[in-house]
Amino acid sequence: MKATLINTKLMRCRRPSKFRRFQKTTNSTKKYSFLLILLLAVIIGSVICLIKSQEAFDLYLQSILPFFLWGSALTIMFPENRFLHIAILLQLMGSILQSTLQNYMLNENLIFFISTFLIALLFKNYQFEVKWQLLGLIDICLFLLIVAFGVDINGTKAWVSIVGFSFQATELIKLCVIIMLGTVFSKKEYSDIKKFVLALSITLLNVLGLAILRELGTGIMIGMIFMTGSLLFLEKRYIVWTLVGFVIGTIVLFLICFIIHANYDFLSSTPISSIASLFEKISTRVLILFQPEMEDLGYQSLQAKYAVMTGGVFGSKEVIHVPAGSTDLALISLILNFGITSSIVYICLFIKQILEAIDQIQNNKVREKRSQVQQQINSVSMLLLMESFLRMTCMIFCNLGVLPLVGLPFPYISNGLTAAITLWIYDMYHVGGVEYEKKQYIYLQVPGLKIYGRDRIGHRNLHNDRKVWIHSRPKSIN
Repeated sequence: MKATLINTKLMRCRRPSKFRRFQKTTNSTKKYSFLLILLLAVIIGSVICLIKSQEAFDLYLQSILPFFLWGSALTIMFPENRFLHIAILLQLMGSILQSTLQNYMLNENLIFFISTFLIALLFKNYQFEVKWQLLGLIDICLFLLIVAFGVDINGTKAWVSIVGFSFQATELIKLCVIIMLGTVFSKKEYSDIKKFVLALSITLLNVLGLAILRELGTGIMIGMIFMTGSLLFLEKRYIVWTLVGFVIGTIVLFLICFIIHANYDFLSSTPISSIASLFEKISTRVLILFQPEMEDLGYQSLQAKYAVMTGGVFGSKEVIHVPAGSTDLALISLILNFGITSSIVYICLFIKQILEAIDQIQNNKVREKRSQVQQQINSVSMLLLMESFLRMTCMIFCNLGVLPLVGLPFPYISNGLTAAITLWIYDMYHVGGVEYEKKQYIYLQVPGLKIYGRDRIGHRNLHNDRKVWIHSRPKSIN
């Protein structure tokens, strides 16, 4: 038996009642079952906070009503997106941790909930047509804002303060760069050499600007994203060029750092003292790995190791000072208060979220040829996901003292309004891209039949798995 799909009509089918759209097959109770899971997770979180301390429980109660309303609204907007559901659970873990650390502020959380909900509304119907040149202009404007209104915090000029309102502009710079790189890599009309040169130029200019601002962590992440994009979207020879350049650049960087470290007393009194201080900062962080008793960062590393040993399997009530425990060392605070079990749950949920996203991106590639917008959505989504994954992996090794400590927030659990909102822009870009694909193609399932279909571009495809994508709603089934 065979059915032919011509001009979005299904012809010569003896059992038309068997055709059904996936969007209507799911039972409504099952569709919103995550709301029950969210309610159960909220109750478990309240019990955990009550066990920790009364102060943590009181702060948690202040945050839980707006959190539950926010999570419920997102679930109703995207009821079948498991990637988003896992992100909500991870954000709940962050709320529990920050309440335990007594870092909860109602005003910042209300700003976070309202802004992320508005971002979700934006991406639900977003058309995803963006020019990388426009993003480049926004990138330049952000650097100019930092120069004009930047605030120096701990030797790093990453924050902008305007009329009493402050935000971390370097997080927005990183977001612009990732979307620019994803857009450039997705251009069908660009040759691979043009993609490589453009992406490398964007990366080097931004890394240089961030180095001048002494923002090393963001610069490192942008470099890693460029390497990831080269591995995913370019030919093998460009991958080799990227890896060789990375190895040579790393060797040269370390040589310069240790030469300057050996002569820093002399160089600090010369006109290049600001440049010398940047390389001195890098060499100091590397040396702390081998001599943790030196300087303040060594104290952070020692306290982090002691907190991990104290936390044990299920956490400890012992009060231990963990420097930057709510931001850069958030994982250490999680282990100290809730044990190594909580960190395993956090990492497993995060990996599951990444796998769900990759699966959704791969499902978007079922057609041989896609539009430029669809290609851009997949490329940018993949780079955004890789940034979150690489950042979490890098910070785990930094927290455990395997790599030099850099100033990067943990996804979902670190305190920081700008970083949290930026991360949810990552997530909603991906979720909105999935919704965009659903609007472009309606998924039909035909039990017991082989379907010969045409995609929206008009190329003929054979699907032996009894599933077919079509571009628009069937006008009739004959």
